[in-house]
Amino acid sequence: MNTQSEQYNHLVLALTLALTAPTNAKSNLCGQMADGISMGMTPLEVESAKSEALANAAVEAKTSFVSALVTVMTADTESIHKKAKKMVLKFGARLSDLEFESGIEEAKSRVEALKH
Repeated sequence: MNTQSEQYNHLVLALTLALTAPTNAKSNLCGQMADGISMGMTPLEVESAKSEALANAAVEAKTSFVSALVTVMTADTESIHKKAKKMVLKFGARLSDLEFESGIEEAKSRVEALKH
């Protein structure tokens, strides 16, 4: 039997997966799991889990954006460059302007560090 804390953590994970799933079908499946997990939880607990999941998804999007951008900047083949560029566009679209700009700066710093 899950404790209340475990139930909350499971809900956060299911919601994060629903937000970051690569397909609509997988997102819907995770959303259905989240609905089941949330049974018996208070509306405040569910809203708190949603907020935490949104924050997790934003961090994941920025991390993926930066990694893909570094790959674009350092790719030694055209095929890798093209694939990474698609990922930059995908994850960059999920970021706010401020996160986008800071992600670019972070990627530039990482590329400079790789040169040394």
